[in-house]
Amino acid sequence: MCWVVLFWRLGHTGLIGDEAHYARLTLDMAAAGDWLVPRLGDQAFIDKPVFFHWVQGLLKAVVPRQELAARLPSALAAVALFGLIGWFAARSGNPQTGRGAWLMLATLPATFMLGRTGYMDMLFTVLLFGTVVCCTRTLLTPSRRMQTAAVVFLALAVLTKGPTAAALVAVWLGVMWLARGASRQAMAGLRMGTVAMGVAALATPWFLWMYFHYGDAFVQGYFGLGHAGYLAPRASASSSDWTFYARMFMTSFFPWSFVAVGYGVDTLRRWRRGTPVDPLDVAMWLWIAVVLLVFTMVPFRVDRYIYPAAPACCVLAVRGWWLASADVRWRKFAATRAAVALIAVAYAGLGATLWWSLPRLGLAVPTVVWWLPAVIVSGGLAIAAGVVRSRDGLPRLAGWPVMTLLAIYAAVAHAGLPLLRTGLPIADVGRFIAKQTVEPEPVAILGLDRWEEGLGYYLRRSPQRLQDTVERFGLLSASLTPATARHRGNPELRADPGAAVDRNPAQAHGNGRARRVPGDDRACDCGNHGPWYQDAGVGRHPGDPVWHQHQLRRVRS
Repeated sequence: MCWVVLFWRLGHTGLIGDEAHYARLTLDMAAAGDWLVPRLGDQAFIDKPVFFHWVQGLLKAVVPRQELAARLPSALAAVALFGLIGWFAARSGNPQTGRGAWLMLATLPATFMLGRTGYMDMLFTVLLFGTVVCCTRTLLTPSRRMQTAAVVFLALAVLTKGPTAAALVAVWLGVMWLARGASRQAMAGLRMGTVAMGVAALATPWFLWMYFHYGDAFVQGYFGLGHAGYLAPRASASSSDWTFYARMFMTSFFPWSFVAVGYGVDTLRRWRRGTPVDPLDVAMWLWIAVVLLVFTMVPFRVDRYIYPAAPACCVLAVRGWWLASADVRWRKFAATRAAVALIAVAYAGLGATLWWSLPRLGLAVPTVVWWLPAVIVSGGLAIAAGVVRSRDGLPRLAGWPVMTLLAIYAAVAHAGLPLLRTGLPIADVGRFIAKQTVEPEPVAILGLDRWEEGLGYYLRRSPQRLQDTVERFGLLSASLTPATARHRGNPELRADPGAAVDRNPAQAHGNGRARRVPGDDRACDCGNHGPWYQDAGVGRHPGDPVWHQHQLRRVRS
C-alpha cells in the first residue's frame, strides 16, 4: 500500500511551484552553511520557519536524486501519519478499527497528492494531528507522557508553519471547553498553562533569534507580509466562495468523507433520542469544524490547507463503518449505509465515465490502463452487493473499496506520471538551460509563469519574467548571452527540451558550439545557406539580423 501510494516513481517528475520554491530555499541554506535563516540566493527569505528545511536538507545529504530527496519528507511523514492514526484508532477502539483507519487515510486522493509532492503540509499534518491525538488521549485518560508529547508535537508544528498551528489547537481546545458536558469535564486533566509554557520554551527561541538579527524587517516580512497578507481581500474565485473548503472536504477526502458525514447524521439522530455522544467523536468533529471554519475565514484559500482534518475524518469514517457492519438494524445506521451506497454509485459512474473518455483523450497509455474502468465498475457493484446483503452488514473494508482505490493510484503512477513528465518537461528544460548558461547570464521566461519556481530551482537563480515578444528580442539582442524559455504549445517542446530555448545570436554559429544534427541535411527555409546547423534551436546567418526559428527533432547522445 505505502509503495504504490507514496514511493512508486516518487521522483519521476520535475519540481514545480511551491515544492520547487521550498527545495531551492533548502539548497541555498545548505550552500550558505546557515541552517537558521531560509535563503533565496544570498538574501534571507522569511516566509516559513525552518523545521521543514532541516528535514529536507538532511534527506538531500543522503539521497542523490534531487526530486526524490525534495519529496521524501512528505512521503516519510505520510508513513508516520499512517502509524499514528492506526495506533490512535486501535487504542480508542480495536485493532480492526486501527487497521481500517490508516487504510482509509492512505487511500484518500489528498494523501496520494500531498504524499508525493514536496509541500510542507504532510509534515505539518503529522505534527499537528499528533498534538490533537496526544491531547485527546490526555482528555480521555490523563497521562503526563501524552501531555509532554503534545508539547513536542505542537512546538515542531509551530517551527514548520508558524503560529497558525498553536492558533488552531487553542481554538479547538476552547471550543471543547465551551461544549460543556463530558468534554468540559475532561479538560480538567489537561494542564493548559504547562502546555503553553512548554511550547513557548521550544518554539520561541528561533523567532527571538530572527528578531534580534533582523529587527523590524523580520516582523514586517514574516508577520506582516507573510501572515497578515493572507487576510487581505482576494480577487480569486475561491476567495469569494464560502463553500470552497466544504466542497474540498467532500471531494479530496472521497470516499471516506461520505461515510464520515453519514456517521455524523446517525450520531446526531441518536443524540436527539437521548443517547450520549462518545467524547472521542465530539473531539474529532470539533477538530474538523475548527479547521474548516478557521481557514474559511481567511480570504486566501488553498485546497491542501484543510488536510489536517483528514485523519479525524478517517477516524470517524472507520468508527461508523465498523459500527454499521456490526449492527444489522438498518434504521440505526441508515445514513451510514446510504453513504456507502452512494460510494458504490460513484464508483460505477466513475468507471463508466473513464471507459467513455479514455479513447477520446488520444493518449498513448499502456494496455493495462484500459482494464481500469472495468475494475472500478466491478468495485462499485461489489460494494453495492455488500450493502444490499444486510445480514452481512457492510462489505469488508479491506476488500473492494480499498483495493479499487489502490488500483486507480497504481494506474496513475504507472501510466499517468510518465505522461505528466512528457507533457511537463520542466526538469529536462531546466537542466538543458543550466548546461547552456553560466551563473551571471540572465534567463528569462515568456508565457511560462507557472514554470518560474521550477526553473529557478534547476538554474539556482530566478528567471526574469517577460511580458511580450518585444521584451524577448530586447533581451536577446543585449551584449550578454541570455537564454529564453518560451511556451510552444505543441509537441515540439515535449519532444526536445532544446526546442524551447533561444540563445543569443552571437552563439548560434561560428563559436565552436554549433553542431549539426546527425543525419539531417535539411536546408533552412529561407534558402540563404546549406545544411542546417543548430545550437539550442536558433539559427542566424552571418550579417543577417533576422532570427530563424526551426523545428528540431530530438538528438540522442
